[in-house]
Amino acid sequence: RELWCVNEEGDVKVLSDAGAYRRDIKVDEMFTSSDGQLYILSEGKLLDATIELSSGAIDLSWRARILSDEIVGSMGMRRFRLARPQLITWLLFSSEADLRLSLRGDSGAGGECSCPIVKLQVKGSLKAPIPARIVAPARLALDVEISGKVSSDTHFNSVQMLLSK
Repeated sequence: RELWCVNEEGDVKVLSDAGAYRRDIKVDEMFTSSDGQLYILSEGKLLDATIELSSGAIDLSWRARILSDEIVGSMGMRRFRLARPQLITWLLFSSEADLRLSLRGDSGAGGECSCPIVKLQVKGSLKAPIPARIVAPARLALDVEISGKVSSDTHFNSVQMLLSK
């Protein structure tokens, strides 16, 4: 399931169970058929949202934030079980990709306050999961990001992370 969000300029952001990503089309109008199928009018063309919109390179931008578990300490004090990442694996497959994969960590402030933990640049055909071992201190929050260009046959399954206490 996906939720397509279109701003006033026609830019598309898609929200799904796996996170959010942007589509590289401009939407003039969106409507559904009587059977609930989503159609898009873009630059004079009628597009079916369930069919991949491009045979060339597609811009991909995805980000997920993972927060540590909150636990209640003695006398009702809030404490957190910090997450220490040990291994991250991107389950991403594509015949052609030019991507930046990253993992950042912070103490809850996010944004510019987060520190890079893993930065990878991948280019070419992706035929196997992309693992990265991690040596880093425990963090309250972790941000996983993917950005770049991929071919239309790309399949992004998930990101798996091994955390220790």
